[in-house]
Amino acid sequence: MRIIKGMENGNWTITYIGIYKNGKKVGVWDIYFKFQKRDQLIGGGVYDKTGQGCKTGQWIDIADGFQCNSYVIHNGEYKNGKKVGKWETLQKNLGNKLSLKMIGGGSYDEGNQGLKIDQWIDIGHIFQSAQVTYSGEYKQGNKIGRWDSWWKSKYKQNLKIGGGYYDKGGQSDKIGLWVDVSDEFFEESQVIFNGEYKNGKKIGRWGIWLRIQDRLGGNIGRKQMQIINKNILFQSSGGGAYNELGQKIGT
Repeated sequence: MRIIKGMENGNWTITYIGIYKNGKKVGVWDIYFKFQKRDQLIGGGVYDKTGQGCKTGQWIDIADGFQCNSYVIHNGEYKNGKKVGKWETLQKNLGNKLSLKMIGGGSYDEGNQGLKIDQWIDIGHIFQSAQVTYSGEYKQGNKIGRWDSWWKSKYKQNLKIGGGYYDKGGQSDKIGLWVDVSDEFFEESQVIFNGEYKNGKKIGRWGIWLRIQDRLGGNIGRKQMQIINKNILFQSSGGGAYNELGQKIGT
């Protein structure tokens, strides 16, 4: 048996427990979450016995960027080390005794390629802090058509804060007008960008917008604000221009 500490932060730890054979994981592996000296089984599954270290059957994986106060897991099936069929993304708040809540997910192809297909709700890469999700359609692992960006506020509202279109050529290229959400978007720093894409590259004028908090200060006029929906306003905070190659130009 081998015990691996996967993540450790202050008073919590993620631990993986299972067996290695010739340097490869085999058989049952469990994922434990230790908080305030209490261990809880929150995930795991089975690796095949071929010695290739491939996951097989039903698994519960923990999401990247795990945080103890609001952890996220992915639940679904592996075949020959690839995700297949329906997968769910679930969240649990540490102070909430209720069961896990589904916040996203979708389907993978059955062709052992591990490709996303059809309708999906993806979570942002720092979801625990940002609470941002992206909804739209995949075709053979590529985003196509309309995609929207959503943010769950501290008041538990699910607000649309961005989105746009991907081309249907299967390259996941953004086209036309878009409102992008900053990679660093979170409760205290809510920044978006709006402008135009051509063949996946930014062109022309792009603006930077910072969300106005609950109270509006000063003499900010609505011409300086962008309304994403009736519940949310962003104030202009800068911007610039891109050329046809997607390169920033000017000052």
